[in-house]
Amino acid sequence: MKSKLICFGLLVFALDVVCKGQWTKIDTDTPAVFRAVKFKNQTDGLILGNDGIVMKTTNQGESWEHLQNDLNIEFFDFQFMNDTMIYAYGSDKIYMSTDFGDSWTEKSSLPSGAQFAYFLDLETGFAGGNISGLRRTNNGGSTWSIAWIHPGDNVSFSKQTDIDFLNDSAGFACGRVLKSGLGFFGNIIKTVDRGLTWFIAYESPTAYQVTHPIKIKILNDLFVIVIDDDFNLIRSVNSGETWSVVSFVDPDPETSYGITASSMYSLNLDTILVSAETTVWLVKSGCDSKRKILRTTDGGQSWIVQYLEVMDFQDYGAPLMGDITFINDTVGISVGNNLIMRSTNLGENIHIPDTIIFKGTEEHSRPHSGIKIFPNPTSGNLTVEINNGDFNVLDVYTLSGKKLRTLQLNKINTIDLTAYPAGLYLCRFSGKKIYHHCIIKTEQ
Repeated sequence: MKSKLICFGLLVFALDVVCKGQWTKIDTDTPAVFRAVKFKNQTDGLILGNDGIVMKTTNQGESWEHLQNDLNIEFFDFQFMNDTMIYAYGSDKIYMSTDFGDSWTEKSSLPSGAQFAYFLDLETGFAGGNISGLRRTNNGGSTWSIAWIHPGDNVSFSKQTDIDFLNDSAGFACGRVLKSGLGFFGNIIKTVDRGLTWFIAYESPTAYQVTHPIKIKILNDLFVIVIDDDFNLIRSVNSGETWSVVSFVDPDPETSYGITASSMYSLNLDTILVSAETTVWLVKSGCDSKRKILRTTDGGQSWIVQYLEVMDFQDYGAPLMGDITFINDTVGISVGNNLIMRSTNLGENIHIPDTIIFKGTEEHSRPHSGIKIFPNPTSGNLTVEINNGDFNVLDVYTLSGKKLRTLQLNKINTIDLTAYPAGLYLCRFSGKKIYHHCIIKTEQ
């Protein structure tokens, strides 16, 4: 009996943790818009952002120190060039640090309007963003030339928005073009000669199917993943020879613009985390902003929301979410507008139970008097009583989103949970309405 009480107490505690979300905010006395986070090893990392903000950690992101400087720079990204050298990008300049961010010197210029930069070595680099095409430098940024611009007819606008390299020679970049009278077409380009030449590896077959590819990640010599701003995933399993698109349905049907991806981190082809934001327009009360972290374990077929925060418009004009990265398979950091968060388990098996996305449709639970579920917790059988005609199907999921069983509902229903391990489970009722409810399975 004592062991059962201890187990129940732990499960209640776990349920409380789940409801609060698995990403923990890190307290800092330095409010700022944090834009980029990276680690040079398992313990040491930096965060850079607007107004020249630089934050440092030496303990896997458990705490962060504000490194004071006189910079007035809108940093958008940076990279560790080697054990001592850092290149940081912002305000049309490249800045360099050789002491892990304590001091910075201006190195060279970026093309005006550049929103990303990436260097293969200290001299060879690329830039893109709010500029035409993709630019390349061979002298550390002293001069830039056009490396690629879309060669198609009737192209009135062409830009690339992100880039990644597999090795010293092979790389991919993603972006979009505007074709006169047709609309926007997303594209992915590839190089095999250090960016001297590029060719189109993928282009959306119709306008707006892939609206605006914004982040790209090369996993190995075969797997490449791209996400567009509408949350569609474009994937290749053969180094860009062929591509598949996993479409994402607008999870906020009452919004004007839907969800917008801002950053992506991928452990493999199936497990992907994305930070995102959206503006929800309400007819009677104006509008709200949401920022979220979502995770998929099936390559984008379904998603769960690990973190959700509703903002007011005091943050309007600055990104709500910036960057997301993981130090290893468990410890990750996400940053945004006055936000630093840390997860120690990849958010695995934990999500906000009343905000889950099944195949692109986000649904929110609310108290519902037409359903009775008892006993909860239970060590075996669970009774579900339906008192109206709103629900006819019950799906039981693990908290990682795996479906365990489906039940056609009658007025009185019995679910045998004996074979399942102790833990938290999610019941999803569907029919005329959607309702979610968490249940606790204890040891027998």
